[in-house]
Amino acid sequence: MVGMTEMTTEPRVPRDIRQVKVDVTPYWGTLPKYVTAVAEVYVTDLSVRHFYCSAQPLAYCIAVRAEFTIDEACPDDEREKIYEVESEYHFDDDYFDYRATKDLPFVAFADDPGDDDDSIMEAAREHFQGNHS
Repeated sequence: MVGMTEMTTEPRVPRDIRQVKVDVTPYWGTLPKYVTAVAEVYVTDLSVRHFYCSAQPLAYCIAVRAEFTIDEACPDDEREKIYEVESEYHFDDDYFDYRATKDLPFVAFADDPGDDDDSIMEAAREHFQGNHS
């Protein structure tokens, strides 16, 4: 047929979008009173590997929120103070070792394969920011 071109598209690797938690407790000098652990929560797409200046694959992790584990004996007024510190906790997006990230406990995110990568990652970040799992 004249004027027709055959389009070939490579099948897209299914996305593997996850919420992962990184225990950062060892990096705190002194935890706030009644706090027993601190985790940074990220969203990542493990179907994509990044390589920067090495052959080691990296996972790009987008910061979502911090989670403080609070001792059950914590009084309510202290708990409110801890929640305030937790909500003001700031950390940045980062790259982590791909293999180590892949092995972290996770909650999967079901994406729409038709959406572009940037919008689906933002949707995943917003979902996990509002839904603590």
